[in-house]
Amino acid sequence: MIKKLFLVLLIFFVCFVPFSLAEQWNQLNFALCDNDGICDSGEDKCTCASDCGECSGNVPNALCQEYSCLTGLCRAQIKYYCCGNHICESGEDFSNCDADCAPTELTIELLSPLDENVFLRGDQITFKAKIKADGVIAKQANVRVKTFAGDIPMYDDGNHSDEKANDGIYAVSFLVSELTSKNNYASEISAEKLGVSKTHNFIVEINPELSLDFLIDKNNFVLGDIIHFEGFLLKRGNPVSTVITITALNKNQAVFESKTKSDKNGFFSLDQRTSLIYPEGNWHFIVSGKDGFENEGLLEKTVVVSREAGTIFMDVVLPDSYQKLYSRGSEIRILFDVLFDEIPVEDAEVNALFPDGKEVALKMVSKGKYSLSYSLPFDFPLGEQKILVNAKKTIGSVKYGGSTEMGITVDEAKINAVLVEPQKQTAALGEELNFRLKLNYENGNALSKPKISVKINNKEISSNEKEPGVFYFSYVVKNEDLSEARQLLLEVQATDAFGNKVYFDRLFEVTGELTLEYYFRENPLLFLSVIFAFIFIIIVIIVVRKRLNTLNSLAKRKKELERLKGDLQEKYFNLGAMSSEQYYSLLSKYSSELRDIDSAIDAFKKASEEKGIEVDEEEVFGEKKVSFDDVETASMFKISGEKNSFEEEEMPGLFSVKKKRRENRIP
Repeated sequence: MIKKLFLVLLIFFVCFVPFSLAEQWNQLNFALCDNDGICDSGEDKCTCASDCGECSGNVPNALCQEYSCLTGLCRAQIKYYCCGNHICESGEDFSNCDADCAPTELTIELLSPLDENVFLRGDQITFKAKIKADGVIAKQANVRVKTFAGDIPMYDDGNHSDEKANDGIYAVSFLVSELTSKNNYASEISAEKLGVSKTHNFIVEINPELSLDFLIDKNNFVLGDIIHFEGFLLKRGNPVSTVITITALNKNQAVFESKTKSDKNGFFSLDQRTSLIYPEGNWHFIVSGKDGFENEGLLEKTVVVSREAGTIFMDVVLPDSYQKLYSRGSEIRILFDVLFDEIPVEDAEVNALFPDGKEVALKMVSKGKYSLSYSLPFDFPLGEQKILVNAKKTIGSVKYGGSTEMGITVDEAKINAVLVEPQKQTAALGEELNFRLKLNYENGNALSKPKISVKINNKEISSNEKEPGVFYFSYVVKNEDLSEARQLLLEVQATDAFGNKVYFDRLFEVTGELTLEYYFRENPLLFLSVIFAFIFIIIVIIVVRKRLNTLNSLAKRKKELERLKGDLQEKYFNLGAMSSEQYYSLLSKYSSELRDIDSAIDAFKKASEEKGIEVDEEEVFGEKKVSFDDVETASMFKISGEKNSFEEEEMPGLFSVKKKRRENRIP
């Protein structure tokens, strides 16, 4: 006790007395202020402002600090309602005080590259974006771009292809490597400012192709002829001076390979003499040229080369009008006429040579008419293409031949996108939507090596292709999805291995409040706790009910035993209907069972009291439980009103009472 009192007094003197003395000292000093205009010893700005000047004003070279009297001393402290004190106060937000307040939202405006930009290897590519926070420029934000070259920081310092330092425009530039593959690269610009972040996704197209065009002086040659090539190689309209390679193939086997060089205007030419040892047939020419960054121009054409001269010319005639526009995967069906002096030619050998190198035989369907049937593969070259159709026939020693060229335009393959699930177009708030999307070509085949991008309300969603062409993904409708329109916009963009693309979208109406399923999904531990608690309560109730039933059974048995004891006493004492041996035997049996029941009841009552459960004895037993020893002894020995003579002897066992033996009276 003395130690505790000493400790309290020590704390009082250490903590209170110095402050009290300081206050008295300040009051004393204040009393000493003589207002003579001279700051004397003992006077300062807090105790004598008239002599020493006021303790106020901003602290030099310190932002949002001012002088004020603190515990009697003139000290620098934080200036409130000042932008720069690192406290976001009333009336301040990021738009008027970005030094103190964090923004609520960031926006990213992509300035470069634009959607229509296509880059070659060796090009300088500039990623530039304007970052705003709550509608004002965001200075000193953490901005990065993830693209084919990696994860690269962007700068707002005026030295990295951005415009001016601290103007909210962030940029970075670099050259496209000659190792970069042709592809549409998914890219992302991310921005972060004071814990608030935003991303913007876009595509960067790298297509390292130069523009190459060349001509061959004719379509039919005889071995020994000179084939003349000429053309231009350009890079975005500018000439490219480099080595040009010309390769001739026949049935995928090389016939010859020659090289020439384009001049300063990008022009090249070559005269190639054919040899009699070369094979006849359809020759496929591949002309290519590369610049210093491995950008390549390439073009292919096919001609017919015969072994002998003197072939008589036949006409291969296209229909006056035929379908010229096709898509990859569609079938070309055209009927040609083969004529000699306007007479139909039967049983000619007619073949069509396609730009992809495929040679297709035409089938004669009637006299002089030959049908072309060919399904364009999904990787068939796009754009304007030429198909060379050759016909030849030999009658005796006379050879007939002819060819024609047909032009077609090929578009990307048509891809069907079918949303199999869900079939409904409404969604409840908190509901999990499970999607199943099927993508296939018009012929029913699944897409080849598809790449798919799924967005819901402009948020990227991951998907799994669990079976060919069938994609699965899911989405939980959240509060943030509730716009004024109360809609979910599903957007899917898919591309196959050959660059064929499809876009699919679907709108879902959002209705209702949060579902129980959503709460369970968001708070599984809480729900499981409630379920386990409910199960525990049920188990407790079952156990308690079982014990109460057992207790009631004991109470009923006890009442029955007490009734049997009463009947036993009546038969023995009043009616004399049994011998003493029978009486004591039954009495001992009943008493033993009663003791066991009383012990069981007492044990149950004790266990209930330990667990805080009150047992209403009158409700369980019908009356307050009493032990056998509390019953009046005389009630056990009811005798008749006749006069009898008795002699007393001790009762053995549990009950020590006087036994009254009836004696026969002799009249």
